[in-house]
Amino acid sequence: MEVYQGKSVFGGIAIGRISVHKKDEQQVKRVKIENPDLEIARYRQARQTAMEQLQNLYQKALKEVGEANAAIFEIHQMMLEDDDYNESIENIIHMQQVNAEYAVASTGDNFAQMFASMEDDYMRARSADVKDISERVLSVLGGRTAGMAASEEPVIIVADDLAPSETVQLNKDLVLSFVTVHGSVNSHTAILARTMSIPALIGTDIPLTDAIDGKLGIVDGRNGCIYVDPDEDTLSKMQQLKQEEQEKKELLDLYNAISGKHYEDPELLEINTLENAIYMTMKNDLSFLIDFRLSLYEHQSTYSPNLPLRNLFYISDLYSGMTKNSNLYGTKLVEIPAPQFVIFYNGIKEMPDRTVLRLSDAYSVKDEHPALELAAVMLNINRGHNEKLKELCKSLKDYSEYTARVREYANIMPISEAVEQAICECIQEGILAEFLTQNRAEAKQVSIYEYDEEKHMRQEREASWEEGWTTGRMELLKELIQKKLSKGMSVSEIAIELEEEEALISELIQELEK
Repeated sequence: MEVYQGKSVFGGIAIGRISVHKKDEQQVKRVKIENPDLEIARYRQARQTAMEQLQNLYQKALKEVGEANAAIFEIHQMMLEDDDYNESIENIIHMQQVNAEYAVASTGDNFAQMFASMEDDYMRARSADVKDISERVLSVLGGRTAGMAASEEPVIIVADDLAPSETVQLNKDLVLSFVTVHGSVNSHTAILARTMSIPALIGTDIPLTDAIDGKLGIVDGRNGCIYVDPDEDTLSKMQQLKQEEQEKKELLDLYNAISGKHYEDPELLEINTLENAIYMTMKNDLSFLIDFRLSLYEHQSTYSPNLPLRNLFYISDLYSGMTKNSNLYGTKLVEIPAPQFVIFYNGIKEMPDRTVLRLSDAYSVKDEHPALELAAVMLNINRGHNEKLKELCKSLKDYSEYTARVREYANIMPISEAVEQAICECIQEGILAEFLTQNRAEAKQVSIYEYDEEKHMRQEREASWEEGWTTGRMELLKELIQKKLSKGMSVSEIAIELEEEEALISELIQELEK
């Protein structure tokens, strides 16, 4: 295992294969020409083509990474139209009677050095932009296509530095992390990494050799390092941290969807669940602090009007733990975070999109203004309910769809086959794909258990109802028989009157006589 240090520009953990990107240096030769005017015209045509390419890149970036990040390509177009830049190139061609490639390369190097020597960090970072536009024009002049080789799987890209035109042409779904030897916090690669919310390192002392290309790597954006070919202990530890990080990210997405906020840093969340809960495996009771609020999220597949009372007990324990070192008998107010109770319901009983459950509903004496109130919002997340909310949180939407498919298929095939079909379809369609792929066996086991538990509870309720109905019917028959007997009717007459078997009537009479 090798460990290389760098400077982190965005935190997080990425685990995957390393793809080393080495630029093909464009070898430019100084060639004498006989017709400078023709060569200048050739340069101007190449510059126009480069301008068109940059406009296309701007439109692509606008759709994928937003206007702020796309603006770099407008800046590149402005650079290509800069009088000083163009006059330098055309003067070299005319005065020295040399080819356009040499003039572009010389001007690009001079301007890049000029920007690199500036004191301002932002202006120094523009040195890479000058190199990028010059490389683009050289590619057009040489009939080459600018860009990076495409990858077929998500990778950690390791490079000396990356130009904006290179990063924007990448398939973002196949980029796990950026690691560069050079670059700055204001470089386009760093800005793009922050926009994509993926870990990235700059100034990394990593060798750009074939020896590391294709090897497993771990980028630790929190500690600013990359592990190459990690040992089992390191890999296991980082996989666990990455899973916790992903769960926090999904929880933050869920909180943003519920609250209408736009937090981006999962580290703002402080999870303080009394007992660990894994959201996707449908375990209950998840509590966390953010925005000076204490949020309690709970998943339920069975409706219960007693949820507010359970929440009261739960939050009492949490507040007790938070204030155990506070002086509750002092004169200074002990502040506590405001609570929020949300229940995500996906049971089979039909429920509205939103239901407010109140603790006061359980009070035997109803007061207009109860001294103690607790309101819990229950949101129905079944298919066809709260669709706008689920559009704001992909994990919630995916979970809803997955459970809906399991139930749908369980009606026409054994539950194990239903779960397997739902898992296969969801992975193929990108629904909880990463979670189901990594936790397939566990997810299948949990889904089968929960479906069986749900079915068992439903059967128990049905059996209880049938038992109660039968008991009630027998009691009613006894009352009717008692009345008929008081009128002097015989067993056969009572049986005919009540349309029951004589044997049953005789049995019930014996019970009445006991």
